[in-house]
Amino acid sequence: MKTMTKDEYIPRLIDKWMKIDLNAIGAIFIEGPRGCGKTSTGEFFSKTVFKLDKNNEIRLKAENTPEILFANDKPILIDEWQLVGSIWNAVRNEIDNQRQQGLFILTGSSAPKDDKTRHTGVGRIGRLKMTPMSLYESKNSSQEVNFANLFNKEQSKEIKGGKEFKFKDYAYYIIRGGWPQYIQKDEESSARNVKHYVNNLFDADLRYYKSRLSKSRLSALIRSLSRNLSTNAALRTLAEDALIDSDTVRKYLDRLSDIYVLDELPVWNTHIRSSAKLRVKPKWHFTDPSIAAASLGINSDDLINELNTFGLFFESLAIRDIRAYAFYLDGEVSYYLDSSDLEVDAIVEMADGRWAAFEMKLGGETLIEQGAINLHLLKKRLNEKQLDKLISLNVITAGNVSYTRPDGINVIALGHLFVK
Repeated sequence: MKTMTKDEYIPRLIDKWMKIDLNAIGAIFIEGPRGCGKTSTGEFFSKTVFKLDKNNEIRLKAENTPEILFANDKPILIDEWQLVGSIWNAVRNEIDNQRQQGLFILTGSSAPKDDKTRHTGVGRIGRLKMTPMSLYESKNSSQEVNFANLFNKEQSKEIKGGKEFKFKDYAYYIIRGGWPQYIQKDEESSARNVKHYVNNLFDADLRYYKSRLSKSRLSALIRSLSRNLSTNAALRTLAEDALIDSDTVRKYLDRLSDIYVLDELPVWNTHIRSSAKLRVKPKWHFTDPSIAAASLGINSDDLINELNTFGLFFESLAIRDIRAYAFYLDGEVSYYLDSSDLEVDAIVEMADGRWAAFEMKLGGETLIEQGAINLHLLKKRLNEKQLDKLISLNVITAGNVSYTRPDGINVIALGHLFVK
């Protein structure tokens, strides 16, 4: 089948790791939610394309005679590979036989059925997680503040940006989402598309589990998660809100994670010198805040008229983008929460231990100061070893100015961020 040309392809942050890993390992598995751009990226980097969800004959060959498919030009993209779970082991065996790198690209938007015979693929198949587009990828960033600079002691002290963004812009980005096929759409069209996406999760993405799940319960839980977006609400709270029991909530949360729609934010695993104890409850985020907006029927005017809700949705938008930028830099994202209820919205830690902290605020002096206070309190909780690795403290806003305060805290408009 035809692959994607350079003129047709919209560059993504994952491209950096695709280039590196195709020269390092036998196969790459791109995992992520339906519609985030996995197939397009897979096509762009492949020479042969097989879409198992589009062609019954190809699916039969993949199941019974995969060697026929493997005889084509490499890299070979096998899209929605989980439809033929046995292809995983066949790919692994082919890599063992060929002893080469960059042979296969696998893409999938849901976890396959359990198979005790499936090998982990360690050493042969690398995993890259793809998410909907950040504002930088969708070309909505002014590209004034490089996220990478926030992990450089000197460059993180010279933050500047002045491109104007309005509340209405950020509200629109939340409703539209980062779905590649919708980024040029108006708000109403985007909202309708995402609503159909959410409504189809049960039939399209959770088809393996349909006999064990209730569509009405799933919808109730998604709405409950949406009402508790960017919070660490307990399972019991979600259960009471969705009118289902806690055991069922956990099972459904796992299924939403299996299809990469739910993207829980874990608590930072570190040591503190304070008498306070670290909490372990995750924060609830979808892979894109548009899912929450669509499930509740919220539009941009609703957000602007209800600033508390807007703040939570903006935080989730910022987490989506920060995760994408951290991924590009090979960093990990978590959040801080201790028993004194001190909470910091995001901690981004690099592989070498350097880290930065982030608070998300809509803007305005009062909210920015609240964020700065939390960041200063966090510093007091940490020991000298951790503080040696701290590079920057940052408040991300829905504003239009980026600067470094006299106390060293950076105030950064989300729309100014990019990464390279």
